[in-house]
Amino acid sequence: MLHGLPPPQTSRANVTDSAMIPVPSAILNHFAADPIGPVLSVPEVADDPDSPVQPEIEEWLASMDDGLVAATLADQHFRSLAPGGSDLDREARIWIAQSVIPDAIGAHRSGVFLRDVDATRPPPYDHPALTDLRPDKHHLVPLREFEFDGARLVRNDHAFLLLSTTGAANSTHWLLQSCFRQMLRGCDVRVRLDPLLHGSVESFQPLTELMRVYAVPLAWDGLASLQETVHGRWQSDLPSDPGEFTEYAWVPRESEVHFTCEEIP
Repeated sequence: MLHGLPPPQTSRANVTDSAMIPVPSAILNHFAADPIGPVLSVPEVADDPDSPVQPEIEEWLASMDDGLVAATLADQHFRSLAPGGSDLDREARIWIAQSVIPDAIGAHRSGVFLRDVDATRPPPYDHPALTDLRPDKHHLVPLREFEFDGARLVRNDHAFLLLSTTGAANSTHWLLQSCFRQMLRGCDVRVRLDPLLHGSVESFQPLTELMRVYAVPLAWDGLASLQETVHGRWQSDLPSDPGEFTEYAWVPRESEVHFTCEEIP
């Protein structure tokens, strides 16, 4: 299976340009509340007989347009990622679902905002875990009213996330970290909760991407007598290029020590 492999932008365009495939409400509601995101979750749910929406997924996959499936099967990106010996027809249908569901979730989220823009307690503030919390006129609530476990805002055994800024469920992970630090410094931080992304503490487990930055302490006085390669990675401190880093190595070669570094990407 193509578990967790995101459809490339070319395939995504093919799907959405052909015809906007309606996503059944049960499927839409399930993945809209999933903190992992449909690109990773759709294949797992499709293969999980215990999933509450697995029957709906199967019915939806079977109903997809055969011409669209054929176009996906012919797509070079899809075929390059499809493992040999797999059921390519089914893989193509899952690929299409991975492309369509994120857009449907975005449209659904926008619809919730437009529908409830003047409401006093729009979602998720109508949830029982938040009934004792009053949002302001901008639908913001004090961050100090929640417990923060490093990824989720927890209140009354229910977990919430900040309003997503992109199609990715974890798009506000680092923003939430920053907001929490500002709150600890005494700032009155107020946030908007996502109307769709929340669930019980036990079931709502968001995805966090970890970044590894490492280095081995170097004894400068012993550099000339270095016997083994010493390597590490430097992360940029500039906000304009947070994705860049530099890998380096001190390499002993006979009577010399060579320094090598490479900026990535």
